[in-house]
Amino acid sequence: SLNLLREGKTWQNIHRISAMQTSFAERLKTHSAVAKSESLGTILSIEIANDTETSYFNSLRKEIYQHFLQKNILLRPLGNILYFLPGYIFTTSEIQLVHNEIETFL
Repeated sequence: SLNLLREGKTWQNIHRISAMQTSFAERLKTHSAVAKSESLGTILSIEIANDTETSYFNSLRKEIYQHFLQKNILLRPLGNILYFLPGYIFTTSEIQLVHNEIETFL
């Protein structure tokens, strides 16, 4: 509901999540397996480097999806691009868990 956006706690969560995503994206920019990483607000985008062209149909998608599913994390990559859009109720530890698993995968 739109009323949630009027609550101060919601905006505190948005700012906390945005800061975490920005920090993580910056840290990944120097990772050898990452072609590009960026964040916008609470959205994190990571383009994973591989031998083929970046596209929605990149075969890396299946490997990414299966890896995270086995860890009970539902991330739905678009080809070799991994997106993480946590809900505003995600805790710091839940976001760190996903970030840690992303680094493990890379």
